[in-house]
Amino acid sequence: MKKKKVIAQLLKSKENIMNKLNKTLGFLIEEKKPTRLSLEDKEAIIDCLNKIKRQSNDIKSMVENDDDYYNIIKQIEYYRRGLNVAEVLLSKSHSVPLQ
Repeated sequence: MKKKKVIAQLLKSKENIMNKLNKTLGFLIEEKKPTRLSLEDKEAIIDCLNKIKRQSNDIKSMVENDDDYYNIIKQIEYYRRGLNVAEVLLSKSHSVPLQ
């Protein structure tokens, strides 16, 4: 009897989780036509990616020059933030909700 209750609760929990995921990711389930980036959005994203590329080269040279590890880690964090900005710009331009 106790096993049946536990199994029933687990199935109900699984169903609730699946429903929440379907609501959260509903934009992926719906068929949407791909949109093109506006020239302004494209320029902003490319500018952001160019900055990220420069940061990557700077981090590489810092490692090659045996710079202080704290400064390298700090630059890696800035690099990561730049990637997040690029992701946000791209997602906003395509109206994709971020979680």
